[in-house]
Amino acid sequence: DALAGHHLVWLAAPAEHLAAKAVRKAHRPLLDDGDPVELFRRQIAVRQPLIIAMDPLVIDVSTTSDHDATEAIVRFVDGLIESDHVQAKAAAETA
Repeated sequence: DALAGHHLVWLAAPAEHLAAKAVRKAHRPLLDDGDPVELFRRQIAVRQPLIIAMDPLVIDVSTTSDHDATEAIVRFVDGLIESDHVQAKAAAETA
């Protein structure tokens, strides 16, 4: 409910990909105990259905370069800004 009405970006990837990247970082306390792949599988299983139901921009970061992912997010945000401007202009004209 806290995210309702917000625009979301879901950076998706298989659990194996996320775990491989996460274990390279020293500041990941959730990874201190147990299997990192299993942790990400559990997190994806819980979070993905909730996020997908909110119609986010989905970027598969296992197959998309950081540059391309960034570009997609910028285009997404630019589209939101443009849409907000159009709606505000239309509202002002009808007021």
